[in-house]
Amino acid sequence: MFSVGRLGARFAPPRCGGGDNLAVMADTVSDPVETVLKELAGWAEQAERTGRRLGGDADEARLLLDLLRDYLGIGLADLAEGDLGELLLEIYPRKITVLKADDVDGVIPTARALLTFCRDTGRLSTSKATRLEAELEEIEPRFADAVMNPANWGMARSLTQAMSADGIDFSDQAAVDRWISEYNGGLSALGTSGAGAITPYDEDEELDLAEAFGLPDRLPPLRLPEDGELAEAARASVLLDRARQLSDWVGGEREIIDGYDLAPSDVTEATAALGIDADELAYVWHFADHADFLSFHETYVTTGPTTENWPSAADDEVLDIWHGALSAALSCGLLVDVDANDPAARTLDFDGAGVAIVMALFLARSEGIPAAELHTMIRDGVTAEASPDLAGEGWRAWTEEHGDPARMLLGRLRDLGAVEHHPPTEKSVPEGTEGSDDEVVRLTPLATRALLIQLEEAGVDVPILPPVQEMTAADLIAVAEGGIEHEVDTEMTAWLELRGAEAAADELLATAAAGGAADRLFATVLATRIGAAAEPQWREALGGLPLRPYAKVALAELVEAESSDAPADLEPTPEDLAWLLTDAIAATCRALESEEVADQLREALPPGERPQELLDVMWRLPHPDVAEVLTLAGDHHPDKKVAKAARKAAFKAASRASATR
Repeated sequence: MFSVGRLGARFAPPRCGGGDNLAVMADTVSDPVETVLKELAGWAEQAERTGRRLGGDADEARLLLDLLRDYLGIGLADLAEGDLGELLLEIYPRKITVLKADDVDGVIPTARALLTFCRDTGRLSTSKATRLEAELEEIEPRFADAVMNPANWGMARSLTQAMSADGIDFSDQAAVDRWISEYNGGLSALGTSGAGAITPYDEDEELDLAEAFGLPDRLPPLRLPEDGELAEAARASVLLDRARQLSDWVGGEREIIDGYDLAPSDVTEATAALGIDADELAYVWHFADHADFLSFHETYVTTGPTTENWPSAADDEVLDIWHGALSAALSCGLLVDVDANDPAARTLDFDGAGVAIVMALFLARSEGIPAAELHTMIRDGVTAEASPDLAGEGWRAWTEEHGDPARMLLGRLRDLGAVEHHPPTEKSVPEGTEGSDDEVVRLTPLATRALLIQLEEAGVDVPILPPVQEMTAADLIAVAEGGIEHEVDTEMTAWLELRGAEAAADELLATAAAGGAADRLFATVLATRIGAAAEPQWREALGGLPLRPYAKVALAELVEAESSDAPADLEPTPEDLAWLLTDAIAATCRALESEEVADQLREALPPGERPQELLDVMWRLPHPDVAEVLTLAGDHHPDKKVAKAARKAAFKAASRASATR
């Protein structure tokens, strides 16, 4: 199983409640926040002189302004609905260490005072400030619980809370330093190198890929090579070969120090034996541990159980070993020495970066992802928890010391046999990139198989395509639903060659007639690719619903290829158009979010007279999805008139359906 490694500690200073009243804030103007605080202090003093009672305090005001700037990238005047919820229920609990629940008593009153300040100074309109105050009222009863819920804490706060639970006096810097040293020492004994390094593979800490990446219950089908071919690819893994070489070098028994590490003289000997440098040896050492090529005891290390079986085991066992090796490689991730006392180094969080890469590549399928895009994805991910200034500084410092982490991760995955690099296509080259960053990275079939197994264990169905000679029209339609054009072209071409045009058209249109809206959409598109050879099947489909509307469109295109005018009998009727529209909405909108549904409906039913006419035809259709489609349009169409007409039509459709039962 894939694990999510924990990174070394990033510590935040503890804080307690209390602070000065808003009226006595510091009078400095070193940055925009200070400028706002100065104006806020003057406003508060004036309010007190006129008898207005203000809650809150200066420390909380400064803290809230800093969090808005650093994590939402906005100031008070930019506040919008939803920002306060993100600030107070997500960012504040994650970033601010609070030792007791009553330490946050001043936060909501301070936020309320800030909204009043914004209204009085014109930063927010009265109506907007009122809406934000209402949002704050909803947040208030949930705030303290959110702050004290460990599920909402970041790593830094969790560690500070742990120090507090251990009775550490935060004013005693020596005690804090000792605690940190002991904590990092504990990590080091497990094989980490402090902040920014990855801890060893933890089989008890599993990542549900479906939940983590918000995947649906079913993904498009895949075609994989036979297991024998995959096993041969696995046996060619450079990284597994190095792990085997290292295990052979260790031999029957070799002394270790501190329960895990090689003596310096042995490091020199091992690097020479394997032909790699010390940094790479450190990675292979940890990888070989996680992949069971090494077995550790209190004072010595021996060869592990995998050594005996690699690479001579049967194909199924070889694939199991490789699958576990991918988990091990992702667990090791980046294994580098990072100064735990360097603030810049502690701003980067590589937790799960390797998993994110392989999952993104899995979803990209055979199209792959340009290396430059993966570089950006990792940079954005590992700096997400840091303020913009610290993120930039931390990234610069890390890359200057260790190089590009994306290139490092991809190199190790390539050595394992999990990714492969391909020359760029014109479509794949991002503007302004050059050199190796232009390359397109794809997941290998080996890694695809491993991810597929992982997803199936998480409850996601990813069908494996049968051999072409056994494929049905339904299999081909499932490929088309995946939306990867060249995959559809490849499978369609091979399928047509085996069946011939007539048999292929028969099977596709029979599947369309018996299936649902999505089946009809994709099957008829595939049938049009057959061209004029499918004309007899289209003529037969003119006999009635559900394929008549599609047949008219397909035949009109064939006729227009030979003549400028299509026959009148191929002109779609209002009923045909309404059927096509119902199919299109039913097939595309069910899995979309509300905003996406609204956009689709606006395009399908643009405001005006024609949509109202189509809706009047739609409710009379014998379409099994028409009531659902009309209800969807009534609930989500952005135009009020169209939505109202759709609701009326939905009611009529439901009444008609009830009357025919």
